[in-house]
Amino acid sequence: MKLIILILLVFTVNCFAEEIEVPKLFKDSKITVTLKNGETYNFDGNKYMVVKRKAKVNISAILTEDNKKDKPLIFKEKQKESNKNRVRVMAGVGPNGFSVNRKKDTVKVRTEQEELIGIGFDRLLDDKMSINGQAISNGTLMLGLGLDF
Repeated sequence: MKLIILILLVFTVNCFAEEIEVPKLFKDSKITVTLKNGETYNFDGNKYMVVKRKAKVNISAILTEDNKKDKPLIFKEKQKESNKNRVRVMAGVGPNGFSVNRKKDTVKVRTEQEELIGIGFDRLLDDKMSINGQAISNGTLMLGLGLDF
């Protein structure tokens, strides 16, 4: 059953991916776009078509000099700039000292555990590297360097 659904899905996607035939009126034509400032951009009528605008797009932010040389217009979605700083709060159980019991022939060392809290800060240096630091209530101070991959 899964195989049949997969085959139907692939067939359906291929049907929608077929090229739309260019109307005779637009074969071997050029589409020229003239901006408000007078700059013109030419596009091949065999590859592009004029479609009514549904969403407003800031065209000046995506036009390049290459479009003036009959190259295709490339629309790139503006990516949201990521936050560069992160503050972390930590809580858990960890070591907070130790106790020593001495007897005549033996010495027992016991680590004391207790609830700990801490705070940390991360700073993104570029798209792959970050630096961070943290302080924990048992007196631990740490610095770190992170690498995204």
